Amino acid sequence: LPVARVADPIAIHATPDGAACAFYGAGLAELLRLLVGYEGAMLHTACRATGAAGCEWRAASPDPRHH
Repeated sequence: LPVARVADPIAIHATPDGAACAFYGAGLAELLRLLVGYEGAMLHTACRATGAAGCEWRAASPDPRHH
């Protein structure tokens, strides 16, 4: 499953608590949906706002109940 990492997202400068990082996850999920038909979610598994070296989003397997 796809993983996206960003070392210095501008979202942290805009919202130091990491709230804007949700836009990255939504954008990444939408890109995957458009490009390869992905219907899952991007989980924000690491965040600079909480002390991680960078932000990371991992694709979650689609819920089989939604097929």
